[in-house]
Amino acid sequence: MIVFDASAVVSAALKADSASERALLRAEEVDVFALSAAVDAEIAEVLGRPKFAHVIPLLRRQRFLEILRSAAVWFEPALPVTDCRDAKDNKYLELALAAGSETIVSGDYDLLVRHPWRGVRILHPADYLALTCFRERADPCSGPSFPVMLEEPSHLLIRREFPTAGLRLAFANGLSRPFVEMHGFCTF
Repeated sequence: MIVFDASAVVSAALKADSASERALLRAEEVDVFALSAAVDAEIAEVLGRPKFAHVIPLLRRQRFLEILRSAAVWFEPALPVTDCRDAKDNKYLELALAAGSETIVSGDYDLLVRHPWRGVRILHPADYLALTCFRERADPCSGPSFPVMLEEPSHLLIRREFPTAGLRLAFANGLSRPFVEMHGFCTF
């Protein structure tokens, strides 16, 4: 199970072929979306705001809502969560908890700083792609034609034996600095 927050969905809708859009499409292929009424309502409300309605065509906004809604398992969280410093974002943590989600994909710093939260990864869309994609040029994830999954033995070796090469590899594949630091490519 995976939870996408409004910031990740809006970013996906704003720019075609962005890391956010590729992450959402990748999640549709390899994961199951979790949704709640509160999360769905917020995503729809944010996508419908005038500032986004002017730059994102209606059909594109509807397409992203349909991707989420048609493939989602719906939950009604029963346990309130108050762990996020922005109270509006607690709905994503509540959903992840109710769904038993492994991952929340977000561009919201207030959520990202909670990583890891109760065993749930909270990842930027580019970091989610890095964890789930074998980056081949023909793949929708695109990028260099070698795997970038951090669990791969070769990458563990690169991180341990050649930290500078591992750091270059991580940044070349779009990993964020906090993600690189957290997974031990190098310390800054």
